[in-house]
Amino acid sequence: LKCGARGFPPPDIIWTLNGILISNAKKGYFVAEDGTLFVEKAEHQARLIFKCTAKNSAGSDEKEYTVKTISPPVVTKKGFKTINATEGDPSLLLCEIEGDIPEIYWYKYAAYFSESSEYTVLFTRGRSPSELLIHEERFKYSGHQTNTLYQLAEV
Repeated sequence: LKCGARGFPPPDIIWTLNGILISNAKKGYFVAEDGTLFVEKAEHQARLIFKCTAKNSAGSDEKEYTVKTISPPVVTKKGFKTINATEGDPSLLLCEIEGDIPEIYWYKYAAYFSESSEYTVLFTRGRSPSELLIHEERFKYSGHQTNTLYQLAEV
């Protein structure tokens, strides 16, 4: 993070993290000669407030940064899942995610599911799980069939 402070005489730069002074002695942080703060490793799913204060004999000024770390999403229940469905009844499929919730897309044989009279995708941005509601099961083949996440057409 750059402080970007300048003045005459050149200002002293002080960084704080959530109100606590950061120095080069603090593990994971380094303040360069020009006042730039380097963070070695961001904390997982953290929201941190860094403040740069520049002071000299003429006065002081400060700049605040809010840093929110993000992480890749992780599907919590991987692999294929068998779903038993009754013809004519609705079915509900879940995609459970941990981490920062992304946009979630549902596919059948590499074709994207869009909203229609047959399907509804239920998803609130920033929350898990995403749900795919199949309004009425229509069997492609007679008899008992298993359904996996990627083989919806065969249910």
